[in-house]
Amino acid sequence: WVDVELSTSAQLGLFSIVIYGSFALCGWFFALRRRNASKEDVGLVKVRGWTLLMMFPLTFAVIMINAVIVVTVSAFSSDVPTAREQLLGQETSVAIPDLLWLILAGAVIAPVVGGVLFRGLLYRYLRKRRGRGVAIILTAALFAIAHLVPPLMPSLFVFGLFLAWVVERYGSLYPAMALHSLNNLTSILVVYSVTR
Repeated sequence: WVDVELSTSAQLGLFSIVIYGSFALCGWFFALRRRNASKEDVGLVKVRGWTLLMMFPLTFAVIMINAVIVVTVSAFSSDVPTAREQLLGQETSVAIPDLLWLILAGAVIAPVVGGVLFRGLLYRYLRKRRGRGVAIILTAALFAIAHLVPPLMPSLFVFGLFLAWVVERYGSLYPAMALHSLNNLTSILVVYSVTR
């Protein structure tokens, strides 16, 4: 329609917004509107500010654990993409507009929509029917599969376990969304800083 060439980062950001927006609309329609569920039913329960601050050290721990997993998987497979390759493709740097696209998609929209869908709707549904352990494992596995990057699935699975554990520990999606957002934001800013 429009003769505009978007960078890989802008394409990734725009594509993510469209995909996550579609999932959010489906979740809103089927779970919230159709079933008359409240925000609290989905897990959007207020927490204290210190709870959200606790996500900073947990983010550091998650990044370190996942770094070990990625290095271990890399020893057996040469197909493990780096964060730079995931965000930039073949490009060598990130322009400020691209950085904003990536932050919007990866550190704002993805944690909110993913949190509501995986740990709000799906986790709560499975927990009622199959128990806490099954719900944590299944939602973590589906979270990893949904990213569509097989070599990163072990680290994404572990990250999904952490996110589900945080929801279980605090009884709210907000801390898990904060952890997810901080994790993604850290990756985006590290890639930005090393490509300047």
